[in-house]
Amino acid sequence: MQFRQLFTASCFALAFGGGVASQSVQEDKVTQAKSAEDGPRPDPNRYIIQLSQAKTNDDTYFKKVKKTATDFGGKVEVEVADKGFLAVTFLDKSVSELAKESLRKEDVLMEVDQLREITGSVRSSDGSLRNLVENIPWGITRTYEGNGIPAASYYNGLTAKKVCVIDSGYLIDHEDLPSDASAADGNPIADSGVCGWHGSHCAGTIGAIGGNDKGVVGVFPGAPNMKIVKVFFGGGPDCEYSYASDLVGAIAACRDSGANIVSMSLGGSGSSIVEQSAFQAFVDDDDMLLVAAAGNGGPGDISYPAYYSSVVSVAAVDINDNIAEFSSTNNGVSIAAPGVGVRSTVGPGSSYSNYQGTSMACPHVAGAALVLWNKFPNCPNQMIRNALEQSSVDLGALGKDNQYGHGRLTYWGAVSYLEETNDCEISPTSAPSPYTCDGPTTNIDVTVTTDSFPGETSWTLLNKCNNQLVSGGGYGDSDTTYTDQVEICDGEFEFTINDSFGDGICCGYYGDGYYEVKKDGVVVASGGNFGSSESTPFGTCTSCVDTTFTFDVTKPNGTLIRNRSCDWVGAYSFRCNFAGARDNCPATCNACSATPSPTISALTCDNGDSTIEVTVLTDTFPQETTWTLSKVCDGNNIVAQGGPYSSQNTLFTEAINDCNTQYEFSIIDDSIGGGGIGEY
Repeated sequence: MQFRQLFTASCFALAFGGGVASQSVQEDKVTQAKSAEDGPRPDPNRYIIQLSQAKTNDDTYFKKVKKTATDFGGKVEVEVADKGFLAVTFLDKSVSELAKESLRKEDVLMEVDQLREITGSVRSSDGSLRNLVENIPWGITRTYEGNGIPAASYYNGLTAKKVCVIDSGYLIDHEDLPSDASAADGNPIADSGVCGWHGSHCAGTIGAIGGNDKGVVGVFPGAPNMKIVKVFFGGGPDCEYSYASDLVGAIAACRDSGANIVSMSLGGSGSSIVEQSAFQAFVDDDDMLLVAAAGNGGPGDISYPAYYSSVVSVAAVDINDNIAEFSSTNNGVSIAAPGVGVRSTVGPGSSYSNYQGTSMACPHVAGAALVLWNKFPNCPNQMIRNALEQSSVDLGALGKDNQYGHGRLTYWGAVSYLEETNDCEISPTSAPSPYTCDGPTTNIDVTVTTDSFPGETSWTLLNKCNNQLVSGGGYGDSDTTYTDQVEICDGEFEFTINDSFGDGICCGYYGDGYYEVKKDGVVVASGGNFGSSESTPFGTCTSCVDTTFTFDVTKPNGTLIRNRSCDWVGAYSFRCNFAGARDNCPATCNACSATPSPTISALTCDNGDSTIEVTVLTDTFPQETTWTLSKVCDGNNIVAQGGPYSSQNTLFTEAINDCNTQYEFSIIDDSIGGGGIGEY
């Protein structure tokens, strides 16, 4: 359960100001994620279960785990046998606890299923109108910037690769949507006005019919055989939510129906180790390209599944290539695309409307990927992703940044990238990693001694400088020491170890497990008694001295470019600076030296400082409880946090010194999904 309270020492304009309503409040909101105070929460008795990697392809063992769950009255919600994946809902908390205790004896990872919702979008004031003549939305023109929108013949015969849209459905009778679209899972796909025809709007951006003198045009006009999975329903007054497990099941249906690209204009704030693992498996094992909306939470907001490294996370830009103020910005953003004032297909009937949101940006990238991959069908998925990202128009800070990612989408740039690099000669099984180190690498050793339930333990290592993610766990043997040696780009890391049952790996009746992490032979994290999870940061991102050289360079196509400059981009990397192109600079540019990270300034307050005291009395499950204190006036920047706790029925107190301002205090009890705590 999550409770939020606002309290104010100053910043009264935000807390009490009347004033003129903002433009966003006056707009007609079609779909928007509900706030944490009044929005839906996951069913605490619905769990996702995944067999360990060693057992994933063991059909007999999968059936055994499934039988164990159903023997406790569990209802199977989603099942993807080839990924060793199940979602099960139990009757109530007491039954859930019994089932968890029994299932933890199996070699599985088990966690609460997380919510997923449509990424909020806003309809412009023009409402839903008919287009009497065909209109080319600005986002389509921008996607094909450079050589322009191709003639209809360019798309002839492009049927090798297919796209699948996971959303609220599809208006099969819309005059401007292809009539050969079909359900990937065999279920009804009719879209709903309750969900704002969100899925149909996204599908229209990908494949609205061209040359029919009606409506709009998609990135791939009349995209053939689009696959649809409906995961959001409008049975009541609101567009209903879905679950992380539903997305895994939907992607499996997309794959089984022959789709290679998945477009997901949706997300949620809760991460899932099992969902992340399944998504990675679809990319690694099934050669799929997964694209998702980055989210509409603004600076620092993180949305899943977009934040997983296996997913292309798409931010939104306006017609002036400015990042949209609502677009979530974080180090997981991959690329940006048109997402403001995007016109596409909606209901009722055959109507059209302008929406905005990262939901609208996502299908631009999925559509461009569909055309590109059909033009280069022998490319593996990672080469298509590389081409889209590396060829994008660099906006904002030089190089990859948290707003635009690699840059704004450009289809013709991606075509040139593949033609010039000829990367598609590489077979899918030998595709290079998406991460290339521009500077030094480091060696990380992760050693885990398991407890009596090895399948519950997993870990992740995130390089915050380039979003490189390495993971491990789902061990097969109890009371056994495992060591993973990882060579990774050097940078600022966060190591997180997880126990799906919530009791750590030490110390008690179920064993004396232990973990240790070394960076280049030096211990940087260790422990074992951590409850559900424990995170340890270490290392720093390397930055480079700003240095500029001029030189002549010959592009791969033979064009000679004279007197161009080379600017440093991040750690030990550089790009040539001409007309948005990105060719390697000559070796003489490589004279970068590291500079220390900036120091944090001392606390200075305009309105005086204050002391906030947080006291928590734990219940019998202290490891379930956490809290955060954030500044409302500073973009909800977290200034303090506490938990999970290790002692039952114990009073914990922490004092925080900070400036007077408006704060938001959040206390969370979500390891099981509800029940509250003692007192706070």
